Formats: sequence, C-alpha cells, structure tokens
Amino acid sequence: MKKAPVIILIVVAVGSGLLFWQRVRPLFALYHQYIETLTPPDQPVISAEEQIRLAKDRFRNEAAARARANVSIVRELLPNRPHDYYVEIAFQAGSGEVDYVWARLISLDDGTITCQILSRPKHYQGNIPSPYSCPASALKDWRVVMPDNTIRGDYTMIVAFENVEKIYGDKMPKPLTIEMQKHIDR
Repeated sequence: MKKAPVIILIVVAVGSGLLFWQRVRPLFALYHQYIETLTPPDQPVISAEEQIRLAKDRFRNEAAARARANVSIVRELLPNRPHDYYVEIAFQAGSGEVDYVWARLISLDDGTITCQILSRPKHYQGNIPSPYSCPASALKDWRVVMPDNTIRGDYTMIVAFENVEKIYGDKMPKPLTIEMQKHIDR
C-alpha cells in the first residue's frame, strides 16, 4: 500500500513534465530560429562580453580613422594654440597591454608625436618620460579648444554623440545638445 502514493507521485510528476514540455517546446524552437537569424551559420555565437569588446573596437576604430583623416587641421592650428591641444594615443606597456591615454600635445610631425601624458596608463609601472615621444601611428584622437570655446576634433565624442542621437532623435537631452554644438567637426 505504501507504493501506491509513490507511484501516483511519479505519474503526476512525469505527466506534468510532459505537459510543461509541450507548452515550452515551441518557445525553444522560436528562440533557436531567432538566434540563427542573428548569427550567420558559418560563424560561432559569441559571448556578450566579446560583443561589447567588438563594439568598443568598432567605435574606437571609427573615431581614430576620422582623427587621422583630419590630422592636417592639427598641424595647421598648432603654431597658434600650443597649450590647448590634446591627443589620445595608444600607450603600450612592457607587458604588451595597450592603454589609451590623453596627453598635452607638444609637437607633431609625419613620424613622431611628442607630448606630456596627462592620464596614468593602467598597465604601466614606473615613471613615464616627460616629454614622451611615440610614433605618429599611435594617434587615436585629438582635441583642440578654440578661443570661442568650440572644439575641433574630439572624434571619440563625435561618434558617441552620433550614436546617442540615433537613440534619442529629436528628444536629445538639452545638456547633450549643447555639448554637441560645441564640436564643430561633425
């Protein structure tokens, strides 16, 4: 007689499990169809962390390409405003890690950037030479504050503004709109 309640419990559990599976299975099928539309069949599904890293890389690369394409503006304006120039450079530590740091620009020619680093690299131990020189290819962004408080360059911010503008459209927060208007190289 003690076996009857256990058997009934097993039958109820299996039955409810089957009913649950019958209701959930179409959702699993839809989920897998959705995933297949996001990822081409010849590419593996990547983690959320990897997707974020790739998005940051695309964002940084777009800004760097714009900065390099317009570096002639820096060379043109530098003799007149040497204290209001900043560059973002890739700073490589001895460990191979790359940090992106902002620096005050001292000089820039076709092959070399000379600057004073303002933000401490996370992966570097020791004293940073001042002035610091690196290849011109290390340039990732530049920013010049003009006498009228407009900003030339600063493509990292311009790309960010463009992405935020896509999200907000006409409902862009006023402080962001004001800041965007200062960046004249958009």
